[in-house]
Amino acid sequence: MAVAGAPTYTMNFLDVIAISSRKFRHCSWLFLAVLVSACSSTPKFQLQQDILAAGLSPDDVSVLMLPLSVNTDGNADELSFAADRPMQPASTMKLLTTSVALDLLGNNWRGETQLLVQKTDLDRQTLSGPLIVQGRSNTDLSYGELNFMLQQLYDQGVRHIPAGLQFDRESFSPNRPSPTAEPFDEAPRARYNHVPDPLMLQQNMHWLSLQSAAKGVKGWFSPGWPALQLDLSALKLVDVACDTFSIHRQQIVVQQRSTEQLSQEQSLQEQRQLKIVGEFPANCQWQGQLELLDRDLNLQLAVQTYWRQLGGTMGNSVIFKQADADSQLLVQHLGRPLPEIVSRINKFSDNALARLLYANLAEPVDTNPTPSTSHTTQQLADQRVHHWFKQHNISTAGLVIDNGSGLSRSAQISARQLAGLLDASWLSRYSAEFVASLPLAGVDGTLLQRLKNGPAWQRARLKTGTLRDVTALAGYVWDSQNRPWIFVGFVNAAHASAKGRPLLDKWVQQLAGQ
Repeated sequence: MAVAGAPTYTMNFLDVIAISSRKFRHCSWLFLAVLVSACSSTPKFQLQQDILAAGLSPDDVSVLMLPLSVNTDGNADELSFAADRPMQPASTMKLLTTSVALDLLGNNWRGETQLLVQKTDLDRQTLSGPLIVQGRSNTDLSYGELNFMLQQLYDQGVRHIPAGLQFDRESFSPNRPSPTAEPFDEAPRARYNHVPDPLMLQQNMHWLSLQSAAKGVKGWFSPGWPALQLDLSALKLVDVACDTFSIHRQQIVVQQRSTEQLSQEQSLQEQRQLKIVGEFPANCQWQGQLELLDRDLNLQLAVQTYWRQLGGTMGNSVIFKQADADSQLLVQHLGRPLPEIVSRINKFSDNALARLLYANLAEPVDTNPTPSTSHTTQQLADQRVHHWFKQHNISTAGLVIDNGSGLSRSAQISARQLAGLLDASWLSRYSAEFVASLPLAGVDGTLLQRLKNGPAWQRARLKTGTLRDVTALAGYVWDSQNRPWIFVGFVNAAHASAKGRPLLDKWVQQLAGQ
């Protein structure tokens, strides 16, 4: 049915609606870009009309729906629009990271954090060398777990560490993100923007609470470190609405305290102050989670604080280098196993965990985790993922993964490429873990308040994706006959969420109800 005023689209390019045939053999794909009349197994959709009715251009949308190979006798119809066009996927890129990670790393993979000492320091109360804190991509090292690790070290008889600390992040190259790297957006301290490294401590997060008072602003941060004092004297009260305040518009700096500010009881270790400069609304209270400190300083203050609270002593120096091969392990903390990480990433779209997991795809299984110095960790991960795609006969043309989380303006993938990955994942040895990790429509994760009414409720497992001017939805949908389908939809346009999300949801509901 024609739409009044709509442009005419010819059939000499692949960006039009195409119902085509595919054959599966070990996830091999064969697509014929021809129009055929829909058979009884293909739902009736009017994709072009729906796109225009939503106020979108055909250039803004890509969608692919097709039954899984286990449904068919070898031939299946697909319904698609611009399925080969590379699009920004937002967080649906996490499907790539988690699926490939399950296949390459296996169910039992987990990160770890270790406390090591020099070989000559075994069974010594006073260490001659530094305490080595080595990170191997532990996703679950919290402040409390770090404290417990140090308690175990203390219980083994160690008391004095005059040489201070050695931080080992050398399983990545570079071993930590550049402090001068261009931020993704205007909120670089926000949790979703945290760029992980192998020695990640609770994603470097602190709780900060601010409240206006009669003569200024008072507040606190947690966990607090005795060696770091909060200074809010430069945060001025202004007569504006409370909901206009953004912590990301304020300047946050760590400074050395002047000697006049220190009492005789305060040591040189307490000379730092965390200063917030800017404006705060009168009659307002605010609290939130963000990166207040540089990760090295935060880890140093955490270890020193907990160790001294236990009764131990520690020098203030910190060095950054790889542990010697003969260093001795005293305490180890293991992160959760990979299926639990994958579930956290896909259900709640955790960017930092996705980025950390993607970086670990650079690690060859059962070999030394130190990467080649001639390539960055991300380059090695990219190479390995491209090889995985080729092994599964999925094209890599136009594929740009960037950091593996989808929090990127350069990342792009086509609906057909992502559908190929979803098909391979369905047939993989870890398909149960992967499918269960996806949000269930109207029930949990990022779909908790979405697709609650209609046939898709509890009949779709889909990863959501949202950025400014990007909305996406990808995963599996079961129709009314309980047949599983792959669904991949991208909208890249101004106001994508407002216009595109209802459109993608409509198609999922139609697919589930057919």
